Amino acid sequence: FFSRDDTIKSRIIEDLIPHLENHFSYLKEEGNKFLEALDSLYQRFLELKNRVGQIDKEARQKLDQIRNKLDQKLFERDQLLSEFQNEKIEKLSKLEELRSKIETLFNNIKEIIQIKQNNCLQEAQDLANWSLTDNQSELFSRPIQWIYLPIYTIFIENVDKKEEYMNLVFPGYINNNPNNLYEIASEVFNDLRNILNKKLEEDMALRSNFEFSCERKNLIKDPNFKKMIQMGISNLRNKSFINDFIESNIKENLNSIP
Repeated sequence: FFSRDDTIKSRIIEDLIPHLENHFSYLKEEGNKFLEALDSLYQRFLELKNRVGQIDKEARQKLDQIRNKLDQKLFERDQLLSEFQNEKIEKLSKLEELRSKIETLFNNIKEIIQIKQNNCLQEAQDLANWSLTDNQSELFSRPIQWIYLPIYTIFIENVDKKEEYMNLVFPGYINNNPNNLYEIASEVFNDLRNILNKKLEEDMALRSNFEFSCERKNLIKDPNFKKMIQMGISNLRNKSFINDFIESNIKENLNSIP
């Protein structure tokens, strides 16, 4: 006979076995699911494992592309900086050139002004030297200063063409240039000579009086004329303003004057 305890144990076992079987069934089912998931993960792992080289290659390609783009941008930036630097140097050079030209022009202007000023002072001095003040001649009694300029007139007559030319010589300078011995003292004298020539050509009465006055002061009729010319030639020769050819030509022309 079975005891009561044995009956209880038997009943417990009978109740527990289905639960255990269900539990193992559950574990087996979950285990199969885990194995399936593990197999899927393993397959994914194998795929990634096989693609490691490709992924590395693609990563390197992308890295190279990024590096090339950065290098290109860096090169373009350096090129722009170089062009900017060259442009800067070029503009600075042009500014320096302009500054130098401005300074040169400014110095030239100052030099021209100084030359003009000196010429004006020299002309004023020449006028003072050529002038006669009131106390230098008994002819003047007015309380003013008269300025007289020596003007020489040459009349050249062409017998064949029956024409006469007049040449006015105003005060000037003797140069040491054989091709240009005489230089008029001032352009003002040149303008005055043109005005006087025009007046004498237009007004015959004035020209007649002018020629008469010149004839009264004819240097050729001065007995010391040739002597004065000889002294002038000697002075010019001593100062090396004329050469042998010019001296010979002057003397030849001088000897042709009766």
